[in-house]
Amino acid sequence: MANIVVAPAPVASAHPSVPRLSWPHPLAVGRFLGLTGVAGAFAFMLLLHLFAGSAIQPVTETLSNAVFAPQVGWMFPAGVLSMAVGGVGVITTLRASGLPIGRVAMLGAWLTALGLFLVALFPTDPIGHASLSAQIHRYAAAVALVAVPVVALLVAAVLPRGQRGRRMLQAAAMVTGAIVLLTGVAIFLPGTFDPVRGVIQRVQLISELLVLALLIQLSVRCAQHGRRH
Repeated sequence: MANIVVAPAPVASAHPSVPRLSWPHPLAVGRFLGLTGVAGAFAFMLLLHLFAGSAIQPVTETLSNAVFAPQVGWMFPAGVLSMAVGGVGVITTLRASGLPIGRVAMLGAWLTALGLFLVALFPTDPIGHASLSAQIHRYAAAVALVAVPVVALLVAAVLPRGQRGRRMLQAAAMVTGAIVLLTGVAIFLPGTFDPVRGVIQRVQLISELLVLALLIQLSVRCAQHGRRH
């Protein structure tokens, strides 16, 4: 009689692999655009400050004034444009994630990207001038920078409570919102934060970039978790 060997049934892994995103899946495209845009914005701003030297005063001068740095001032609009691409990445990943974020959050994401594009296209003026370009620059920047923490809080509210990174997104959004509030106070009460105005804006830039990156990563992670189940 032939020996019959019964092979044990394969045991399902307790940690199933996360499905990969094939190109050009909207989540893959959105993550690529978003993270590339965020990284590019940080790189341009960092290089601008390194190469501009004494041409800019990062402690007291607003970030927008870096556009006047000789030879390297173009890095400012390039960085903002990269940040706008990051905003497009947020829009793409949020739309493809399946999260019930609602129209207000999506509107905020669109305002973020559009506002940043306008900031890059319409430069500010030297202090003491008030051209139409400078007005568009300032209002567009205000809309975009306020929209980012609002979108983040709305998205965090619909993420699963056990979702890793949810609390980090909430904390980053609240810190960013607080910095935006400080910036608003500095605008409406001139002289209040003048000695550290530049520091506030640069910390705000980093926090805004962090929030954008978290929005992208968490949107993709939630979508992958949903596909796995």
